[in-house]
Amino acid sequence: MPFGWIAGGVISRVLETIVDPLFLIIIALVALQYRRVAGIRETFFGVKTGGVWRDTLLATGFGIVGGIVGGYLIVLVGLTLTGTGLIYLLPLAVLLMLINPRFLCFAYAGGLLSLASLVFGYPPVNVPQVTALVAALHFVESLLIFLSGHMGAVPAFIRLPGGQVVGGFTLQKFWPIPIVALTVAGTMAPGTELVQMPDWWPLIRPEVPGEADNLVFTLVPLVAGLGYADLATARTPVAKSRLAALYLAGYSLVLFALAVAAGHLPSLAWAAALFSPL
Repeated sequence: MPFGWIAGGVISRVLETIVDPLFLIIIALVALQYRRVAGIRETFFGVKTGGVWRDTLLATGFGIVGGIVGGYLIVLVGLTLTGTGLIYLLPLAVLLMLINPRFLCFAYAGGLLSLASLVFGYPPVNVPQVTALVAALHFVESLLIFLSGHMGAVPAFIRLPGGQVVGGFTLQKFWPIPIVALTVAGTMAPGTELVQMPDWWPLIRPEVPGEADNLVFTLVPLVAGLGYADLATARTPVAKSRLAALYLAGYSLVLFALAVAAGHLPSLAWAAALFSPL
C-alpha cells in the first residue's frame, strides 16, 4: 500500500487549496461567525473581549489538520466524488436550512437525496458514495470537536424543560476545511506506469463505464465549512465536547460501514439512506 504517496499527495493538494480564493471566502465567513460570538460575549460581560482574528486563525489551523486527516482517509478507502450528486447536495442543504438552521447538514441532505434516488430513481446518484461522503465529513468534524470544541465557551443562563434556570456554557465553533477527494479521470492506457493500489481498493467502486481495475483516479481539492453548537450544563465544556465528539465518531463509523456494505449488497442502501438523517 503506497501510504507515503497518499500522504504526500494529500498534503500537497491541501496546501494548494489554502490559497484558493474560495477557501479565503470560507475563512472570511468563519471570521464573521466568530465576530458574532464575540458580540455575544461583549453583551454578557460588558467589555470587548477581542481575539476574533486569533480565533479565526486557530480554527483555520485546526481545519487544515482536519482536512489533511480527512483527505487521507478518503483516499485510503477510495471514496470518489463520482456519483455523489454533489451538485444536488449543496442546494438541497440550503433549502432544508430554510426550514430549520440545524438541517444545513449533509446528513439530512444526503439521506433525502439517497431516499429520493431509491424511491423515484432520480436523481441518479450512487447511494453508497453519498452516505460514505457524509460519514467522512462527520468523522472530520468529530476530530475537530474533540480537539477544540471546548475552546471559547461562553457562560450562559439556560432554562431547563422543567422551568428551572441553571448556569452553563454555550459552545460554538466554526472551521474552514481544505480537503481533497478522488474523481475518476478516465481509463489507463496500455503500458502506462501509475501507482498500483491493492486489489480491495477502492472499498466502494464508482459506477462508471469500463473495467474497474483500469480506472485512473486523480485528486481534486474541495473546500468546506463545518460548525458545532452545543450546551454544557451538567458537564464541563471539555467533557461535553469530547462526549459529543465520541458520539459523532460512532455515528460516522456506523454510517460508513453501512455505506461499504451497501456497495456490495444493494439492498442495504436503504439502511444507509435512512440511518444518515435519522
